[in-house]
Amino acid sequence: MRAWTLSQEPSALEHTLDEIWQQIRDAHLYAGQPRSAESERGVALAKVCFQIAAFSGNERLVVQSCRMLAYGLTANEQYEESLAYHERAIHGLDAEGDASQAARARLGYIAALFHTGRYQEALLVAAAAEDWFQKNNDEVGFARLCNNVANLYDRLDQHAEAYRYHLAHSEIVKKIGDQEGLAKSYLNLGNSLASMDQFEKADQMYENSENLSRQLGITELSAQASYNRAYLYYLRGRYSDAFRSFSRLRQHFERSGSRRHYALCDVDEAEMYIQLNLPKDAATLARRAAEQFKEIGLHYEEAKATAFLGVALFQMRGYTEALDAFQTAQNMFESEGNLYWRGLLDLYRAEVHLSLHRHWEAQTLAAQSKALFERTGFPSKTIVSLVLLGRIALGVNDISSAEAFAAEISAVTEKTDVPLLLFPCYLLCADIAERKQEWDRAEQFYKMAANDLELHQARLHHDLLRVTFFKGKNQVYDALVCLALQKSDRNEAVASAYTWSERAKSRGLIDLLSHHLSAVQGRTEQSLVAKIERLREELNVLYERSKPELTPIRSQAKFESIALKEDELARSLREVSTMDPEYTSLQQVTATTIEAVQEWLPDHTTLVEYFIARDEVLVFVISRSSAEVHRHLCSPDRILDIQDRLGFHLDKFALGDDYLRSHSDQVFEGTKQHLQQLHENLFGPIAGLIRTTHITIVPHGCLHNLPFHAFNDGIR
Repeated sequence: MRAWTLSQEPSALEHTLDEIWQQIRDAHLYAGQPRSAESERGVALAKVCFQIAAFSGNERLVVQSCRMLAYGLTANEQYEESLAYHERAIHGLDAEGDASQAARARLGYIAALFHTGRYQEALLVAAAAEDWFQKNNDEVGFARLCNNVANLYDRLDQHAEAYRYHLAHSEIVKKIGDQEGLAKSYLNLGNSLASMDQFEKADQMYENSENLSRQLGITELSAQASYNRAYLYYLRGRYSDAFRSFSRLRQHFERSGSRRHYALCDVDEAEMYIQLNLPKDAATLARRAAEQFKEIGLHYEEAKATAFLGVALFQMRGYTEALDAFQTAQNMFESEGNLYWRGLLDLYRAEVHLSLHRHWEAQTLAAQSKALFERTGFPSKTIVSLVLLGRIALGVNDISSAEAFAAEISAVTEKTDVPLLLFPCYLLCADIAERKQEWDRAEQFYKMAANDLELHQARLHHDLLRVTFFKGKNQVYDALVCLALQKSDRNEAVASAYTWSERAKSRGLIDLLSHHLSAVQGRTEQSLVAKIERLREELNVLYERSKPELTPIRSQAKFESIALKEDELARSLREVSTMDPEYTSLQQVTATTIEAVQEWLPDHTTLVEYFIARDEVLVFVISRSSAEVHRHLCSPDRILDIQDRLGFHLDKFALGDDYLRSHSDQVFEGTKQHLQQLHENLFGPIAGLIRTTHITIVPHGCLHNLPFHAFNDGIR
C-alpha cells in the first residue's frame, strides 16, 4: 500500500479518495443506526483511505480520511473510537480555513458525543455549528443540526425543546424535497411525541418512517423505526404486540449483523418476561444479551442485562447464582460511576440474603444502600431501604428497631413531595402491630396496604425486582382474612373474611389478565373504552419513566401527571361500571358479599368455597339460609405432599400396557388411598354441614389442580 501510494500523483490519490467517499455516502449510513454489512464495509474502506492519506503525507487527505473514518465508525456503533477522528478532522478543517466543512463535520461529532453520553460537550459543539449555519443562511446544514440538537434535548428530558428542533428540521427537509431526511425526521418526531405521551401520534410517525424508508430502500432506518415502535408497545403494556415485533426484528438484525440491536431486543424481552413472572425465559435472554454487549464493548448495557439475569435467577430461587450476577453487575456499574445502580444492587443483594435468613449480611447491605440513596437524593429508594431494614429487624424479632425504621419512613415521607408507593410501608407497620398484638391497628394498616395496592395496580408491574411487592400482595389479604375471623360477632367475622377472600381472588385475576386487557372488548360506549385503554397505556409509560435509573432528571410535573391520570382512570371506570360491570371487574378489584351470593344460589345448592390463608386451608360453606366458615382443615404443604404422591401413581400410565397389566391393582389401591386422604383433609370435616342435593366447589391456589369429583370416603 505504501509503495502504491508513493507511485501515484497527488491528483490521482485525491480522485481515489473522492470516489471511495462517494461510495460510503451512497450507503446512506447515519449515526445511531444498527450495525450492518454496509456500515462495516464503510469502516473498512475508510481505514484504507486513512492508510493511503498517512503514507502520502498530504495533510488535506488525512483530514478527509479522518472525516470518512469518523462517519463510518459512528454509523457502525463504534462511537468511542470515532471521537478522535472527529476531533482531528474538525481541527484540520479549521486550520485550513474551511469554515463551511468544519461546521458540517461538527454534526457528526455531536452525534458521536451524544451516543457516548457527553451531552454538555455536544451542546457546546452544536452552539458553534448553529452560529455559522444561521449567519450563512445554510438551510440544509441547519436542518441537520436541528436533528442532532433535538436528540440531545430528548436525552436531557427537555422534550418540548426537542420537539421544536425536530419540527424545524422536518419543515426544512420537506421544503427542499429531501425524502431521506424526511424519513429520519419522522423517526425523531415519533421519539419526541412518545416522550410527550402523545402515543397515537408517535405511532403514526414511526409508521410513516417505516414506510418511507422502505420505499427509499433504507432498510436499517426502517428497522430502527420498527424497533422504536416495538419498545413503545412494551411501555404501553401491549406485550403481545411487542413480543411479535421483537421476534421479527431479531431475525432482521441477525441477518444484518447488528449485534447491538439484536442484544437490545433480548434485554427488552427479558424485562418483559420478568414483569410476567416467567424467569426461565428472562434468564436465557438476559444471559445472551449480556454476552453480546460484553463482546461489543457496551458496558452499561452489559451491566443492566446482568442485573436482569440476577433478578430472573432470584425469581427461580437460584440464590447463589443471583448473588454472583448482582455482584458482577454492581462491579460494572461502579466502574461506570453509576451510583444509583450501585445502591439498587445493594438492595437486591440484601433481599437475597434475607431470603436465605442471613440477617447480618442483609442488614449491612441495606444500610449501605440507605446511606447512598440519602446522599444522592433518591427519597423513594431511601424508603425502600428502610422498609427492608425493618423487615430484617422483624426477621430477628427486634420489634423496637423495626419501629424505629417505621418512624424514620414517616419522617422521610413528610419531607418529600415525591409520590411514593406506600404499600410496603403499610405492610411493615401492620406486621409490627400484629406482633405486638395490637389487632385493630394491624387491621387498619393492612386495609391501607390493600387499598393502595388496588389503587396503583399497574404501578407494581414496573417494580423491577418484583420480589417485595409480589410476595407481599397475598400476605395482605391472608392477614385481613385471619384478623376478620378473630372478631367476636360470628356473623360479622364470616362476612368480613369472605369479602376479603373475594378481593384477594379478584386482585389475582386482574394480575393474570393485566397484559391482555387490550384484547377484551367492552359492551359500553366505545369512546369510553378507548379512553380507558389510552389512560392505561399512558400510565404504564409514566410509571416506567418515573424510575430514576431511566431518567437522570426527576420532574415533579411528571408525578403530578401520574396522580391526575390515576384519578381520571378511576372516574372513567366508575362511569363504565354502571353500564358494563363485567368489563370493569376485569380491570378494577371488586368483591361480592355473602348476602349477594345467597340471593343467587338456588335452594338445592350449597357453595363450598376454599381459601388458603397463611399456613391453613379454610372453607366457606354457604347456602340460601346459612353461611359459616370451617378453619384449619389442613396445611397447604400437606395437600401438596398428597398431590405429589397421587401424581406419582397417575404417572405410571405413561409406562405402557405391559406395566399396567402387571401392577394395575397396586396403582388402583394407591390412587384410591390418596384420593381418600384428600377427602379426609378437605371434604370430610364439612360433609355434615351440607343439607342440599347439589354442591358447587370453588377451589383456590394449588387446590385448582385436585380432582374433587374423584375424592372418596373409603366406601364411595
